[in-house]
Amino acid sequence: MTVNTENESPSETIQTLPNVDTNEITAVQIGLAVIPVVFVITLAFLFFKQLKYRKELYTQAVNLKRLSSIPCYKCQFFSNNQQLPCAVQPALVLSEEAFNCSDYSSRKRR
Repeated sequence: MTVNTENESPSETIQTLPNVDTNEITAVQIGLAVIPVVFVITLAFLFFKQLKYRKELYTQAVNLKRLSSIPCYKCQFFSNNQQLPCAVQPALVLSEEAFNCSDYSSRKRR
């Protein structure tokens, strides 16, 4: 709709849309404002989730490295028997207390 008054020249014609208030916020504007906020919240959530998994993975790697250095595998009394892996110290076998095992004796090479 074009509004042209008699006092104005044609170059000063004002164009307006019918029944539209320029101060009114529409649903599209709200949606466009919410999308970046949701995107940032999602990225923050994923970042902290990944950070948590990275810490857990590091902790498991450190534990695995420490437990893999247990001397039981090199002891002459150790066997891969599931019921009785160590005949001398069955309570200590494959645990952290096995580092200080008094009965440890290295296997003789054949």
